[in-house]
Amino acid sequence: LQKAQTLAPNNGIIENNIGVVAAKKRDYKKAEAQFLKAQQLGENENYNLGVLMIPKGDYVKANTLLATAKCTYNLGLAQLSAGNNSAAITTLQCAPPTPQSAYLLAICGARTANTKMLYENLIKAVVDPALKADAKGDREFYNYANTEDFKNIVK
Repeated sequence: LQKAQTLAPNNGIIENNIGVVAAKKRDYKKAEAQFLKAQQLGENENYNLGVLMIPKGDYVKANTLLATAKCTYNLGLAQLSAGNNSAAITTLQCAPPTPQSAYLLAICGARTANTKMLYENLIKAVVDPALKADAKGDREFYNYANTEDFKNIVK
């Protein structure tokens, strides 16, 4: 990408890709700078900037920037983090099914006292051993941690 940047300076697509790499490396400051540069060069960076707002804790801005996204994990996460459980449920139910999206739906189930949603999605989520470990200590599931269903899912 550095070579591409040298060969084609001021190319928004290249600047975007550099930002994506920085974000993957959790260098959010550099990623944001790259996305803003790409935006100045004419690229629509709302989605990428919205995703960056989630770890910053700016959920309102994340939801605003991700508003045109539909059925994506990141939009569902931003909605859930902002406390909009019903919007998160709608978004996550049409998002591509992954253990991570199932985990968020399990949290939605816990927050709305919908045990069917909680347990069905937790079963799908714990196929990822890391999520199984997370669920055991996640405060979102505090009210369910001593139920037999929960214990059987995370054992």
